[in-house]
Amino acid sequence: MPFLSLPNEIIFQISNYLDLHEYYSLLRCSHCLAGLLLPTLSNFTLVYPDTRGQRALQLAAERGDIAAIKSLIDLGVTAAMAKGNHIYHICPSLAPIAINTLLATGHFSINACDSSRRTPLYYAAADNPVAVECLMSLGADGNLEDDNYETPLIIATQHNSSDIIRLLLTDARIDINGKDFEGRMALYWAAQIGYVEATAALLEDGRIDVNFRGWLIFFTSFNVSALEVARALGHDDVVQMLLARPDIES
Repeated sequence: MPFLSLPNEIIFQISNYLDLHEYYSLLRCSHCLAGLLLPTLSNFTLVYPDTRGQRALQLAAERGDIAAIKSLIDLGVTAAMAKGNHIYHICPSLAPIAINTLLATGHFSINACDSSRRTPLYYAAADNPVAVECLMSLGADGNLEDDNYETPLIIATQHNSSDIIRLLLTDARIDINGKDFEGRMALYWAAQIGYVEATAALLEDGRIDVNFRGWLIFFTSFNVSALEVARALGHDDVVQMLLARPDIES
């Protein structure tokens, strides 16, 4: 007889002897089973909330199971987790269904910050345009900075994620000239690393200050423009893109 054809009471008893991987596989099989097994699930999750608890929440979020997440919250799983109220640390893939499911419980904040003051949008900005679009549509604040004053826009630039840069800049509230702890704006980062795609995406926005002067540790001058940085580091393609700007101070 197939396992899932057994009476629920027998499945319930067997579940007490499953290892963690088998248990999660069972939870994925059926919404009904997930509900039945939540009491025994607490035996797994509350002992190791940052591993077992996180995984249980992630599975429930990815299948859109609001009731299961609320039950896990009521069990005290999120309260026991070091980063239990942060969407990214529960579901690192930041799949839209998971984001929407977690937020629908009313327990999570779209702009929640972790110990480094990093929001879900900050993490998504590196390489996850689908998550960025979802988070922005739900009202995520794109100007929130981490401990280094780095914004999602700066993170997207550091990863040369031009599609994400363009997504972020569709929000008129985004500060394209925002500076990090060392006084570097996004364009400065693009010029320093030599990222052509990121530079192009940033230059498309009319609000950008192409003549901003910041500083770099290995430069003796603390009054250096993005153009001067690109020249000094031999990023010729970026230099030519900047020189094509009619308002550039060369």
